[in-house]
Amino acid sequence: MKLLKVTVLTAFLGLSGVASAELVANIPLNGSRYDSMEPMALLSQAKSGNQQAQFFLAKRYQKGLGIQQNFQQAIQWYTTAAKQDIAPAQLNLAMMYIRGEGVQPNAGQARYWLEKAAKLGDNRASYTLAMLDEKEKKLVDAYK
Repeated sequence: MKLLKVTVLTAFLGLSGVASAELVANIPLNGSRYDSMEPMALLSQAKSGNQQAQFFLAKRYQKGLGIQQNFQQAIQWYTTAAKQDIAPAQLNLAMMYIRGEGVQPNAGQARYWLEKAAKLGDNRASYTLAMLDEKEKKLVDAYK
């Protein structure tokens, strides 16, 4: 059982797998399809303050989808959306801090964004926090 937990933790936090949130939580998609929008139009929407566009632009930069991969731009746009209480952006930003994508790995920043996303009801963030607590031997916190 302990080996299974370690394997799951390694796969999830050991960051061999790719954890990523889709924008499904607290922002409904309207007729515009930000996931298929041309990059320049998406950038224009993001700069105008559109939270959906900010999230999808960050995701494209992170994954290199239709544009050149750029972790620094992904961090910037995820942060912009995350500060506006977009839980999927907070989760993805936290995962970038955990994995050190575009930034130095920073458990404190990761935890900060995970806690914010969890408070907004993102179960993936809650689960990730529990895995971090278990890894740090904070079993009471992990159980919570």
